[in-house]
Amino acid sequence: MKALNYLPVAITISYAFGIIIGQTNPLWSKVIFDFKFILIGIVLSLILLNNHIKSFWAPALSTLSILSCGILSVYLANPLNNPSHYTRLNEFNPNKQQHIIFEPIKHLKPSAKFEKIIVKIKKVNNQDCSGKLLIYAPKTNFNYNTFEVRKLYLISSTLKAIPPPLNPNVFDYKTYMEQQEIYHSTTLNSNQNITAIGTINNLSQYGSHLRVIVNKRLDNSNLNKDSKAIIQAMLLGQRQNIDRKVYSNYINSGAVHLLAVSGLHVGIITLILGWLLSPFKYLKYGATFSKVTIIILIWFYAITTGASVSVCRAATMFSFLILGTLLKRPTKPINNLAVSALVLLIVKPNFIYDVGFQLSYLAVLGILIIHPILNKVIHPKNKLVSYFWSLITVSLGAQIGVFPLTIFYFKQFPILFLVTNIMLLPVISVFIGLSLLTIILNEMKNINHLLETGVDVINQYISIVVSWIGTKDNLIVRNIQTDVYDTVLIYGIICSIIIYFKSKTSKSIIITCFLCLSLQFKTIYNKFWNTKMELVVFHQFKNSILTTNKNNMLEIACKQEFDTIPYSISNYVSINNSHKISKVPMSHYYKLKDALLLVIKSNNLYIETHKKADVILLSGSPKINLERLIGIHKPKLIISDGSNYKSFIKRWSKTCKKTKIPFHNTYEKGAKIFKL
Repeated sequence: MKALNYLPVAITISYAFGIIIGQTNPLWSKVIFDFKFILIGIVLSLILLNNHIKSFWAPALSTLSILSCGILSVYLANPLNNPSHYTRLNEFNPNKQQHIIFEPIKHLKPSAKFEKIIVKIKKVNNQDCSGKLLIYAPKTNFNYNTFEVRKLYLISSTLKAIPPPLNPNVFDYKTYMEQQEIYHSTTLNSNQNITAIGTINNLSQYGSHLRVIVNKRLDNSNLNKDSKAIIQAMLLGQRQNIDRKVYSNYINSGAVHLLAVSGLHVGIITLILGWLLSPFKYLKYGATFSKVTIIILIWFYAITTGASVSVCRAATMFSFLILGTLLKRPTKPINNLAVSALVLLIVKPNFIYDVGFQLSYLAVLGILIIHPILNKVIHPKNKLVSYFWSLITVSLGAQIGVFPLTIFYFKQFPILFLVTNIMLLPVISVFIGLSLLTIILNEMKNINHLLETGVDVINQYISIVVSWIGTKDNLIVRNIQTDVYDTVLIYGIICSIIIYFKSKTSKSIIITCFLCLSLQFKTIYNKFWNTKMELVVFHQFKNSILTTNKNNMLEIACKQEFDTIPYSISNYVSINNSHKISKVPMSHYYKLKDALLLVIKSNNLYIETHKKADVILLSGSPKINLERLIGIHKPKLIISDGSNYKSFIKRWSKTCKKTKIPFHNTYEKGAKIFKL
């Protein structure tokens, strides 16, 4: 019966594993979709026969059914499987001009030259359809408010598939956007014709409209620029106006979670609402009214912020907690957490790959599990000491919960994160409360002046703390290289330590030691035995970069001189844990495992030799007769890197096609890796 106490947790884990299996092996989701009615029959049979099945088979079959439902959800949720998706239109051709009607959904953080807007497609070439699109709008002709909410727009443009990463070990933007159900982008030109053709009314658009109203009120206030940007981030989830240096300081200090609307912010707003509605508890049905009102307002706030993953997670969890008290059926917080995750995963299976989703749930899970243990180990009697100790344990619990995942994704960890949270958490609730009052009482100038002063002062304090800690580079551990297996092992160690503090069994100590040794062995193995022997031709705009990696001895050959390692290869260098990194001049020939590579550079005349090259690398737009060169060497492959003129690349591509020689253009196909 004890297992039933955590039944929602078991169901959620099984469903999540089903999603992972379905994403990893799409064929499984297709097969289960074809047999969906059989699956439904099995599930119904299990429900009806649950009490008559032997104890082992009941949970086993139930788990298998839930797992299958998770796999099935991947197929059903994939927009490309939807017959109405724009990519499945008969006349759809991304290379041709498309007449697209869309509604703006979300503004992303802009780049140096472009505003970035995610839009929902309504029609393509007058055909009703669905799907999302990423639009790049030049800043010279467009501003943040060019695409107004609750409006429909018409543009004529060609679509471009979001490209994969061009170099190894760099951020995969293509996969990231696909997880958000975005597969194409379009770039508007400076004289682009954009026509507003109507308005639209739905719940999400009303949320967007409310964000516009809040932003206008902030613009009309006397708050300084930095305070406005931080309020937009903390209350609305809009970080596009935050200064890059300020944002970097938040990351380095371990306080970047404060800028993302999350459970912390929803929790603070819930407490404020509870305090404001507390007088209703003295009325008949007043308690019920106040709790229902709080739930409604929480979701109203979630919609206003754009219904991000973290906000929906928090809103769902707090709603279940409040409903539990309303129905006088309080449940375990961990079950509420599991149910909220399950609801979100049913609605959007792709949430499981969202970094914010993973971090927010692990942070809350860390607080729920680790915070009580730490309070039990040390329980100060002094109220003031107890308050600060509680802040420390909450912060520690959250950080321990996300630590393995943080270093896996971001490859760094701020040592002073604990100091940051202790210094900032007590004032954040005050800052959010005053910011809300400033927005609500925007028209009451006399009162609002005092509120604005308070907001600016608190933000100044936050900025000083974040800047002081964030600029301590020596207290930030960088370039921490971990993979999925390392992450699993670290979480295994954390879990075994937690089990020890809860049960005090010797088995947990043995398991902890075994996992620590396994992690250590894997680290040593990767460093000394799991070595690479490869040559990589990287893609770098207007440059040639070629690296040879032999037994973790890395040699970098680069056309242009450099003091710091170029960004295109920085991740590759750090991930490979090289014992020695050296800069060398680029050679004419490189011996590969089963071939010979010839490098032809613009600054060197090609001299015919007796050496026949199997692979030819063209660098720096050399003025050569490629047909003659092919006739001499009869290569199996020709490579063009990012240092060549595109007109030259186009001509070489035609020549290779004519002579039936494979042509690898790094602009399109990315880096080329060879074994040594």
